[in-house]
Amino acid sequence: LTIIGIDELTRLNEYSDKLDIEFAGVVYDDNKFYNILSQHDALVMPSLYERQGKVQLEAMSAGVVPICSDSGGVYTTVTHLYNGLLFPPRDVDALVGEINRLYSNKELYLDLQDKGLDYVANLSVSEQVDKMAKIMKRYHD
Repeated sequence: LTIIGIDELTRLNEYSDKLDIEFAGVVYDDNKFYNILSQHDALVMPSLYERQGKVQLEAMSAGVVPICSDSGGVYTTVTHLYNGLLFPPRDVDALVGEINRLYSNKELYLDLQDKGLDYVANLSVSEQVDKMAKIMKRYHD
C-alpha cells in the first residue's frame, strides 16, 4: 500500500508491523507519480469531492483500476463495473467490498483494466482532433 498525498495518516503506524505501507507524501513530479502508480493493481480514491477526475484517468492510463468514492465529478470518468469501481462516500464497508470484489475476480480485474486503457486511449488529443474533423466534415458536406 502506497499512500500519496498531504495526509501522512500517522494513525496507521500501529499497523506498520503487519502491513507494507509506504507514505510517499505529495508527489509533484509527473514521472515519479506515474512510476509509483503503475506498480499497483488499484487506485483507491476516497475523496469526498473530486472535480476533474484526473487521477482516475492517470490510473487507467497505467493499467491501474480506479476504486473511487462516487462523489463530485467522478461519475464523468468512472463507470461502475465498466472502467472502475465506485462506492458511496464515507462508506468504508462498501469500499472494502469493492476491493474484495476486485481481488476475488481476476476476470473482472482484467476487464476493468482493459476498458480503462481503451477509455483513456479515446481521450488522446489526436483522437479528439479526429472526432472533431469528422463532425466538421459531416456538417460542411
